[in-house]
Amino acid sequence: MARVNPSLANEQAQYNPVHRVTGLFDSHDAVTAALCDLEEAGFGREDIDILAGAEGEHVLDPSGQASTTGHWYRKLEDWVSDTSKFQELASATLNAGGFVVAARPGEEALKGRAMEILAQHGARDVKYWATWYVEQGHEDEPRQNLKRDDQ
Repeated sequence: MARVNPSLANEQAQYNPVHRVTGLFDSHDAVTAALCDLEEAGFGREDIDILAGAEGEHVLDPSGQASTTGHWYRKLEDWVSDTSKFQELASATLNAGGFVVAARPGEEALKGRAMEILAQHGARDVKYWATWYVEQGHEDEPRQNLKRDDQ
């Protein structure tokens, strides 16, 4: 099984998605389907993390308030990158009952495949977190511009 709200024993002060593809999900069913496809594509269960609920938000620590180190890490992150927007979106998703899925590809080919799988199952804000940059994957269509089928 994938790691759910993983322990931070081997992480930094808070969850760090470096070298992972992440996506935000609203539906448990979509997460389940995406996990099956990721495993079929060659991801090991230990390479997939799921953040959910209040405990998931604590692991993510979007504000950096859980520790002094985490606070300064988030401050630095705000100064040198635009990843704070992801933290806000992920926090809002978790608060609304959604999920954050992060898959660690072992090779370049799996990175693209993970981005495709997450996007196919409805993930929002799909991206790959390299060491010094973030590679945007699937760009969301604004929800207010979606068209109804009956019109």
